Amino acid sequence: MNHEAVGDVFSVPVNSTSETIGWLGYLEGRSWGLFVDDYLLLMFGGLPWQVYFQRVLASRTPDGARVLSFLGGIGCLLMAIPPVMIGAIGYSTDWNQTAYSGVLDDGTVRPNLIVPLVLQYLTPPVVAIIGLGAVSAAVMSSADSSMLSSSTMFAQNVYKPVFRPQASDREVIWVMRLAAVVFCCIAAVLAITIQTVYGLFVMCGDFVYVLLFPQLVSVMFVPWFNTFGSLTGFLVSLAVRLLGGEALLNWKAVVAFPWYDFETNRQYFPYKTLCMLIGLFVMLIVSYLTDRLMESGRLNRKWLHRINNRLYAPAAEEEEDGDRKLGEINEGMDYASDTSTKL
Repeated sequence: MNHEAVGDVFSVPVNSTSETIGWLGYLEGRSWGLFVDDYLLLMFGGLPWQVYFQRVLASRTPDGARVLSFLGGIGCLLMAIPPVMIGAIGYSTDWNQTAYSGVLDDGTVRPNLIVPLVLQYLTPPVVAIIGLGAVSAAVMSSADSSMLSSSTMFAQNVYKPVFRPQASDREVIWVMRLAAVVFCCIAAVLAITIQTVYGLFVMCGDFVYVLLFPQLVSVMFVPWFNTFGSLTGFLVSLAVRLLGGEALLNWKAVVAFPWYDFETNRQYFPYKTLCMLIGLFVMLIVSYLTDRLMESGRLNRKWLHRINNRLYAPAAEEEEDGDRKLGEINEGMDYASDTSTKL
């Protein structure tokens, strides 16, 4: 902020035509739909993530998990301050006074380069090296953990339960390795073809919000929620979301919601929230109807048991094997204790 090229960060200029109000930005006309959609998906789409549940399940007590969740929310708010300040500083900088040669015709720079440019040209060399190194290390750590978790979830939660319940541990490990290679290739293609990391993050949060958030709400608060509703709602949500298109991937929209811009392929209506609500509604209706049909005997519960057994039997068998081995170990320890006592 003390660099000579940086202007007054806290001043909010307003011109007579209201074309800009500084780095705070503004909502113009139908853009409020995009803002509401992104705001909701960043909040609620950030809940059903594996990294969060890993920490919650690793807590020793429910109280510890609650405290961790509240502290995590406070931490997110605090950690959002540095990115906001970096963006404000980058917006308030006259880049023509710096050594950067890629300034655009209007005197600005590409928004997705703000962080490295601020670190490289507005801070001392030592700070720039440490900052860029920390960013690179964080990106690499997040990338490899994402690849590992994705391949693990595919092998353990999809391949073995659905396709090969009798698969051995060695086979699952090889599937995990092959899946990691495939996911890395897909990630490399996305990184080359898509120019915005923030856009990819929002897109991931988008699909988590549309597909998984209704599942989380239903599991936590709906007593009659079952597998039939879960599968049906998931497929309906996915279909409706894909029909809405995706500007980041240049997918043309099949269904044009209100305020759709055909030139930019952008949906200004908050259709992501609509897709989430449609999936949630379908889940509740299908779960309720199938539950009532099973209660009345018109739908045999064996179909539900078969689906659940197909999906969860391997995990249950592993848990039983673990309990059996633990029981054998305890028996062996009891036998050794009795023998030592007799001796």
